[in-house]
Amino acid sequence: MGFCIISSRIRCNDKYKEEKMAKTFRLTGEKLIEIPIFNNLNVYEGEVLLDITSTKVFKENDVVIKEGSPGDALFIILEGVVDIVKKIDDNRFKTLARFGPDHAFGEGTLINRETSLRSASGIARSRTRVLTIYKDDFHRLLDFGSIVAYKVTLNLARILAERQAAVDRELIEIINKVDDKSKTIIQEFMHKKLELNTKPKKRKSTSS
Repeated sequence: MGFCIISSRIRCNDKYKEEKMAKTFRLTGEKLIEIPIFNNLNVYEGEVLLDITSTKVFKENDVVIKEGSPGDALFIILEGVVDIVKKIDDNRFKTLARFGPDHAFGEGTLINRETSLRSASGIARSRTRVLTIYKDDFHRLLDFGSIVAYKVTLNLARILAERQAAVDRELIEIINKVDDKSKTIIQEFMHKKLELNTKPKKRKSTSS
């Protein structure tokens, strides 16, 4: 009985601490534009963007995003640590990256009109607070012609391009280390992938 009372008190204290921290935490436009992904905005534009954001707190080992689920939002870490984890098979997982404060993940979600599935999971490795921008809200800003949305899109494109360049450099290093047969297979695969990515998509016909 005594253990139950103590456990209940601990849970209540944890909940009280989380509620207290949530009340004391306040993100402003000025603070928002200090985050690298928003560093091309001014304070007023930061306040405009804040209107379509929300924050959420995750406990250690909570799933922030799940592999295979629809990508519907961009996440920026305000506090804590998130591991990006890829499922190899039923029993094995590989940590692809570890992100800390001010780092964003899910950038492609806001740029693409079509909804794609998450290619990896995001797991909180400590108490973590994230800022969230949902795809639908961001696209409404874009469709309205907001300069804020265009500026953020520019930064997102730059970040994605830098990451792609880093992946290309790593791939070249791998190709240079393998034998000629394996090198040919990799190069053929990359060539086919490039053709698929650059092939224009057919527009859906609309009935009059």
